Formats: sequence, C-alpha cells, structure tokens
Amino acid sequence: MIPRPANPLIVALDLPDLDRAESLAASLAGEVGLLKVGLELFCGNGPDAVHRIAPHAPVFLDLKLHDIPNTVAGAARRCGALGVAMLTVHAVGGEAMVAAAVRGSREGAEQAIQSTMLGLPKQLCMLI
Repeated sequence: MIPRPANPLIVALDLPDLDRAESLAASLAGEVGLLKVGLELFCGNGPDAVHRIAPHAPVFLDLKLHDIPNTVAGAARRCGALGVAMLTVHAVGGEAMVAAAVRGSREGAEQAIQSTMLGLPKQLCMLI
C-alpha cells in the first residue's frame, strides 16, 4: 500500500528568480505538503534554492537524475545532504543507477541528520 501524506498538494516553484520563488513559498507556508524546486531554479541558484525554500515547506527536488550509477550516487548524496524530502531519478537508467541514487541520498541525509534533525528523502522514479 502506498502511504498517503497528510497534505498531498505539491506546488511547483518553476520560476528562474529565487527571490520570487521564495516569496511564493512564504505565501504558501502551511498550505502545501511539498514545494518543488526544479531544474531551472536549482541550476540558476544552486543549493541556495533549497536552503531558502525549505523553511516554508518540505522540498521536492525535481532533478530527474540520470547518469552512470557512480555519478548519480554522488549527486544524490549531495541532494540528500541538503535535506530534501523527495528527489527524482529517471528509472530508465536501470536498477543499478536507481539503487545508487537511493544509497547516495541516504548517505547524504544520514550525514546531515547528525548535525540537524532532517529525515531521509524519498526517491521518485520517473519513466518517460
């Protein structure tokens, strides 16, 4: 059985400007289950995008990771250390890559948990 979150609403912050995205996140605080940081916002602002959005709601980092397993593990480790609640990977990368993403994000989150009280991220596999 798939667990049902208390608030299933995910709002995409698909904006290039971090100040505007943060303002929107602040206005949605307490109203949404997750705030999505996608490729444009993350590539334009880096980890700071997650750091500035996270105080308003859990972050869904939608990067759709897809590369060789070792590279995906390293990227997922960095994402896990950011404290994201959910991370996407492309399932078409295969079982080894998806397993590497799970392992990497768990390692990053466990390192972050030692200095904060962040939880382990969930991985969402995309098959397109």
